[in-house]
Order: sequence, then C-alpha cells, then structure tokens
Amino acid sequence: MKLFPLNKQLLVVRMEKYSVEMAGTLRRVFSFLDLDAPTEEVMLHMLTKETQNRGDKLMKEKTGSMFPKTRKILSEFYRPYNEQLAQLLNDDGYLWNIRQSNT
Repeated sequence: MKLFPLNKQLLVVRMEKYSVEMAGTLRRVFSFLDLDAPTEEVMLHMLTKETQNRGDKLMKEKTGSMFPKTRKILSEFYRPYNEQLAQLLNDDGYLWNIRQSNT
C-alpha cells in the first residue's frame, strides 16, 4: 500500500454494500474522485436505471448454483487473502466466504 495509499488513491467498494446503499455509495465515489455531487435529478436517474450487467443472474439460470464442494475449496483457498484484505481495509465484510463456509 506504499504506492497507492488507502483513502487517498484507492477506493474499494463492496458490491454487497453498493447494492443496499446505492445513493450513499455513489456520493462516496463522487467525493473520493473530488467531483461535484450529482443533482437530485441525475442521482434519481442513476438509482432507477435498469441494471445493464446481469451476467451473474443469467449464468445461474443456465448453470445452477455453485456446488457446495466447489464453494468449500474456493473458500479455503481465498481465506488467507480475504483475512488480509479485511484487516487492511478494517472491514469484516470481506470475510463473507469464511462466514458462509462455517454455516
């Protein structure tokens, strides 16, 4: 993080958080980029625009859910990296796969 200090040159946004807090997340991104906040009209347009990237939903329709064994293998492989990321960003939300694999 020497080259890209957190909160100065690098903003990490979790999709899960964006999905439930779209307006707040967009304001945070605009602020981070030192851009003027969008007008209420523009914000409303951004918040109500139909989702363009539906790849995950379409993929699930074609292939079904991930096999539990596959989820376990991936969770175990990525666990140390997710733990590092959660610690670095001070956000336990990145431990999602650890919580899921323990259920």
